[in-house]
Amino acid sequence: RMGKGHTPTAAAVGTSYISGIDRDRQDTGRDVVFNNPEIRVPKNYKFTWKSKGTDGRPSVGIDGTVDPGLGPNGRGFGQYGAYFYISPRDGKEYEVLLGHGKGTSYRGRGEGEHIPTGTLLQTMGNTGRSVSGDHTSIHINGVGFTASDAELMSLIEDLGGIN
Repeated sequence: RMGKGHTPTAAAVGTSYISGIDRDRQDTGRDVVFNNPEIRVPKNYKFTWKSKGTDGRPSVGIDGTVDPGLGPNGRGFGQYGAYFYISPRDGKEYEVLLGHGKGTSYRGRGEGEHIPTGTLLQTMGNTGRSVSGDHTSIHINGVGFTASDAELMSLIEDLGGIN
């Protein structure tokens, strides 16, 4: 979706990769440094909070370490949040995982809660194993299918990561 002459407005958009923790091989991810450290629900998306992610783990929590001073000596994704959304592009359901957050990620009040546009999901951070300073490790998981890198890049763009 990046047209000719467009460049990332984020300070960095890492190379796409399949995560090592993706047991169903249905996610793809990138490390991103957004200009605005606050990651909010974008317009035209239907975000939903569920208590557990597609892997059965709590949707919001700590994976590994949370001390940002540990950098490459830290472990895991640190503070993370996982949310479900319906893509405005294809109408399919995806799960998005945001890792390395600063502070606690958004936690819904009830199963299946609609998360309104503009709601703060997470603030970029440097928790877990992190070698690049404040950033977000963002993964999407197709619910029942393999997520595409194009969908991931579109979501990053809609979150404000790419102009």
